[in-house]
Amino acid sequence: MATLFDPIVVVRTLLNDPKLSQTLRPQLRQPAVKAVETVLKLKTFDIKHLQAFLETLGDEEFRLVIDSVSDTVTRIVIKRIDPHHPMAAGAAKNLDAEWARQHLVALTLGEAVPFEKPEPLDKLLPAKKRTLDHFGALVEELGPDSFVQSLFATSPKGRCSLIKKLNAKHPKAKGPAAKIDPEWAFQQLVEIAEIELPEVEQESSESGAQWFARLQMIYSTRPTR
Repeated sequence: MATLFDPIVVVRTLLNDPKLSQTLRPQLRQPAVKAVETVLKLKTFDIKHLQAFLETLGDEEFRLVIDSVSDTVTRIVIKRIDPHHPMAAGAAKNLDAEWARQHLVALTLGEAVPFEKPEPLDKLLPAKKRTLDHFGALVEELGPDSFVQSLFATSPKGRCSLIKKLNAKHPKAKGPAAKIDPEWAFQQLVEIAEIELPEVEQESSESGAQWFARLQMIYSTRPTR
C-alpha cells in the first residue's frame, strides 16, 4: 500500500547530488510545467505572485517557463489578470495565444500594466442629462482617449439609447431604441463628440464584432496625444 510522503522534500534531496540532478533534469521538466500551470490557474495567483516568481527565476528562465505553458492556461491567466484589455475580449479560447504569452511576460516585467475598466457613457450621462450641452461637457471632462474607452465600454443598447436622445430627429434614430443600428449609433456618438478614430477597414474574414474589437484594440493601445 502506498504511503504518503512529501514529494518536494524527496526531489530536493535527490537534487542535492549534482550527478543525480543532471540525470533527473529532463524527467522533471514536464512535471515542473504542470506544477506552474496548476499554480497559474489559481484565482488567488495574481501579478504580484508572478513578479515574485520572476525575481527568483530570473528573466531568461521565466520566459522559458512561460513559453512551455499551454496556450489554454496562458489565455485563462490573461483573461483573469488583464480582463479589460481589448485583445482579451470574448471567450478565452478565442484569444491570440501568442499575444497572451507576450503580454503576460510584459505585465510581469512591468513593461505593461493592466487596463482599467472604463465607466460606460450611459452610466456617466444619466437620462436627465442626455442633452448636447451635457454630452459636450462630458467629452471635454474625459478627454478624447477616456471618452472613446467609455464609449467602447457602453453596451449596444446603451449607445442606441444615448443617440436616440442626442440626435432624435435623425431618420435612423426613429422608433424604439432596440431597432437602432448600434454600429451607426457608435459612429454618430463619435461624430457628435468631434473625435477622430483611426480608419480600420473590415477584413472579409472577420465579423462585425471582430472588427469592432480590433478597432478598440488599435485605438486603446496607440500613444496618448
